Amino acid sequence: MFNKIKIINCVFIDNNLLTLCCRTDLHFPLPDFVPGPRPVETTARHKNKRVVRISEHQVAGQKEAFFCNVTSSVVLADGRVVLCDDSNSKLKMMNPKLEFMFELDLDSNPLNLAQVSDKKLAVSIPGLRQVVFVDICPKEFQLSGSIKTRRDCWGVEVLDNVVIVTTGRDGHSVIMYDMEGTEVNSFLLTAHADENIRCPVAVTADRKKRHLYITCTGGAWSKGCVVKVDLQGTLLQVFNDPEIDTPRTCTLDKHGKLYICALESSTVYQISPSGELFRLFPSKTDQVVGPLHLNFVPNFHIRFILTEVASDTLKLFELPTGK
Repeated sequence: MFNKIKIINCVFIDNNLLTLCCRTDLHFPLPDFVPGPRPVETTARHKNKRVVRISEHQVAGQKEAFFCNVTSSVVLADGRVVLCDDSNSKLKMMNPKLEFMFELDLDSNPLNLAQVSDKKLAVSIPGLRQVVFVDICPKEFQLSGSIKTRRDCWGVEVLDNVVIVTTGRDGHSVIMYDMEGTEVNSFLLTAHADENIRCPVAVTADRKKRHLYITCTGGAWSKGCVVKVDLQGTLLQVFNDPEIDTPRTCTLDKHGKLYICALESSTVYQISPSGELFRLFPSKTDQVVGPLHLNFVPNFHIRFILTEVASDTLKLFELPTGK
């Protein structure tokens, strides 16, 4: 037990004071993990959803030495799409027709994107242990600052001006910072015996319910999973299945359905709020190979972009109905 506790940061949510972090020394150790209720696993068996391929688009920019590895994206309100090309260390802007517009070279490989505002992005750069802020201008990107992270920063999300990062294999943690880079909260995933809940590589927020969905590729002899936690790290739900192998990112649609891109399974899974699990693509077909990232674009139907490992092509698909 600690003899003295110093509260260094707090926020107000719905007029209630919420203490985000208590620190006891200058080394900022991770706090103890308080386990939540027993996680609910998905149990419904697999069915296939009908998906229609609309088009394919080239995302290769200028003077690139490697195939593109588009690991993340942000869809802007005006329909433009920002892509994170990990293998070529670039951000790329696509117009609403998914045509290449301009790009920004970065000093190291970026891995994930989050939208701070209509004109600002946060970019995780694990090799530098930095989250870089980028301003979106009409004809270019501009670097506008950065914060240092205590561990590698793989996934990144921004919720209520709090920058949330996942650390991959470097500590198997989730760490939160304010916009100036002060650490305000953190929790460990290794508190759970399940080896699937390891190596958190991406994070996305349910902004209405204030939950986080964390994509884990897993530890030794495991296939990984997606976990839902609250902002204090309490484990609420585990999304896994023997067929889902090496999830890389997950996305929520407007109906609350969860989509998981499974790299080694070479397909995308849809999980309904009631727990039904569907494949969007039959496994081991040439329609999709090694999916990395899925994001929805504005449309009357459920239309989404999908990226694949080591591919210069961005594919556009549509679910004929939202149900």
